[in-house]
Amino acid sequence: MLDWRRIDLNNLKVLHALMLERHVGRAAVRLGVTASSISHRLRRMREDFSDELFARTPTGMAPSPRMEEIAVPLSEMIASITLAVSSGALEALPQARRFTLVVPDGLRQQLLPVLIQGVQQDHACHSLEIRSFERRSYATELSQGEVDAVISVGGDRDDRSLVDRTPVAIDRLVCLFGPLCPLAPTDEVTVEGYLSASHLYSLPWPVSDNHFDRLLARDGRSRRIMLIMPSHLGIGDALTASRLVATVPSSLARHLAGLHPALVIRPLAIDGTEGTVFLETSRQQQRRPEIARFKAVVETAIRTVLPRSE
Repeated sequence: MLDWRRIDLNNLKVLHALMLERHVGRAAVRLGVTASSISHRLRRMREDFSDELFARTPTGMAPSPRMEEIAVPLSEMIASITLAVSSGALEALPQARRFTLVVPDGLRQQLLPVLIQGVQQDHACHSLEIRSFERRSYATELSQGEVDAVISVGGDRDDRSLVDRTPVAIDRLVCLFGPLCPLAPTDEVTVEGYLSASHLYSLPWPVSDNHFDRLLARDGRSRRIMLIMPSHLGIGDALTASRLVATVPSSLARHLAGLHPALVIRPLAIDGTEGTVFLETSRQQQRRPEIARFKAVVETAIRTVLPRSE
């Protein structure tokens, strides 16, 4: 049985850094130590846990099942210690700081003007960094303060007690197309007409890994995708000049139609196209006054551009 009294906190910090970076060199840079020091401490922890913990692979250090089990409680523990140690020195820190917000591509364009205005009013001395949303858990980055808030859309994630996920608004998918699209003359788009059109796909992950296309596949349906783009950037120009139809969140569709008046928005006659927008923050970090205020600013911005969640 593992004797926790023998565990060196610095060794636990090494495990945590390796879990974040999945690379010995990057973990060393994160902690400000040498790579050999990381390797030495990892050997010690392998002995203490009687487990490999991490295995070298061509893509980096892969955690063992045992390491996966302790990753979340380890993050919680280090976050608690970091917060306790730093909270007493908050008054000595400069007032200005950079807030980091993760935003899905489908919300970024219409949210940014409102968000920037809110940050300037409530945090005049602060700056803002926007990061692209990836389909994964941000529990570790949130708990360590590397990310201050995450806007996500969809179902629950297994973040246990690390992350507070507040339902803020709702959004639904609609179809968007230009005057050249065969659907343009119709006032109502049927499922058959929608599926017979040529489609533009504008997400950074594969079609097969997209919730909407999995939803169609369950009913034996599929879209005929003719153009694949890595993001929503450029959709308006592409739709205006082509016969394609795009399936995008309604808030993005309204934003693009405002920029490109020739675009037409139509509802989808398909169930399951509505999603809840969540605002994720660290349960530990949101005890900080500046994080609580930033969360309020982001929440207000979301509710300005999207319908409120029930």
